[in-house]
Amino acid sequence: MHLPITLLWLDRCLGIEDNEALYAAIRHAQQHQQPLLAFVSTHRKAWLSQHLPSTKDPHSAALARQSAAFDAQLQLAQHSIQLRVTDLSASTVITALCQESSVSALFTDAHADAEKARLLRAFARSGLAVQRIGSNTLLNADERQALPDQLIGRFTKFYHQVKGIPVARPAERFVLEEIVDPPPSATWPNRLRTLHGDSPRRTNSTHVLPITQGELDAWWQEYLWASRALAKYKHTRNQPMGRTAFSRLSAALALGTLSPQTVCTHIEAFEHQLEQNESTQWLRYELFWREYFHWAGERLGSALFQAPAPALSTAQARALNAWCNGQTGEGIVDAGMHELLATGFMSNRVRQLAASCLVHNLNVPWQYGAAWFEQHLIDYDVNSNYGNWGYIAGQHPLSAAPHAFDLSWQTQQHDPDGEYRRAWGALN
Repeated sequence: MHLPITLLWLDRCLGIEDNEALYAAIRHAQQHQQPLLAFVSTHRKAWLSQHLPSTKDPHSAALARQSAAFDAQLQLAQHSIQLRVTDLSASTVITALCQESSVSALFTDAHADAEKARLLRAFARSGLAVQRIGSNTLLNADERQALPDQLIGRFTKFYHQVKGIPVARPAERFVLEEIVDPPPSATWPNRLRTLHGDSPRRTNSTHVLPITQGELDAWWQEYLWASRALAKYKHTRNQPMGRTAFSRLSAALALGTLSPQTVCTHIEAFEHQLEQNESTQWLRYELFWREYFHWAGERLGSALFQAPAPALSTAQARALNAWCNGQTGEGIVDAGMHELLATGFMSNRVRQLAASCLVHNLNVPWQYGAAWFEQHLIDYDVNSNYGNWGYIAGQHPLSAAPHAFDLSWQTQQHDPDGEYRRAWGALN
């Protein structure tokens, strides 16, 4: 008879700060005197990938997730907690562990994800005790649940309803440094392969976003205190390039190595010590856009994707290939697509222009562009990505009307001297 173990699946919350699922799993293992088995799956199966061009280099999104996973592994090892990193799917890992061990409970975050929700429901029906705790959001589960469905597609009303709610904090802060007797690690089956080594090498481009705790600490020092760039954020955020033009926090938020609560804490410190203005307020405002897409994705489920995607005509397939490779003839769009392939990043405004070009200029169904971003963005977040694409395309629960951008006007506004297009080899 197998001894019971506590299982922790670190998924969308890969940091150790404000990680309620991590804390709950450790407490459960300690209270029940059980070994703890923790894992991260780097497995990715992007939607519609069979219709997208192949790339020779590993996808930046996958490398970013591995970097975050190995950083969590190193941090937890300092507290005698072993974290396994595997490229097998979470479904494969959990199924195998349930077959080989007596899993008393599975802990994971409550991030809104239709596929993950289906998987966890299936395990719960099989008799596994599933605990979904924490979701790296500003609002807690009860506050999100209380919001009416009528707010879907109405961000302004959503914002005015939630902006006064105090920022959610974990019900109980669990300090890893205070663990006196960490639970022992459970045995990892030999047949389940793991990834080893330090964080994988990412591009040395200055456009790389901070992901690991060390990178974040250095970035806060540069962005807030050395450059004081937050004070100008509202006026620089739509620039296509510039090291401190935008916050660069999106990847850490998407991977869960940074919590929105921590972002708010840093904003408050900046306002208290230096300056409070419309720019500091605007970064908070954009955290609520993230919150809105998270909540809407939670409510919409698979309707967020409007699957199945329409089939592509021959002309649409050619247009999609040109767009993916930065060969549309629209300089600012092509520059953005070159930057994406080289670094896994492009600024938010350039993403909007690229999406508008694909959908409204090239007449390609939006789902294919969203799937390309899913593969390549370092800061890929399922709800923000597909929500933004649906919003720009229109005829979607999040937007009944299309949102098309005038690419010529946008280019004159945001790259009048061609600096960005020249930097990425797209100056016509």
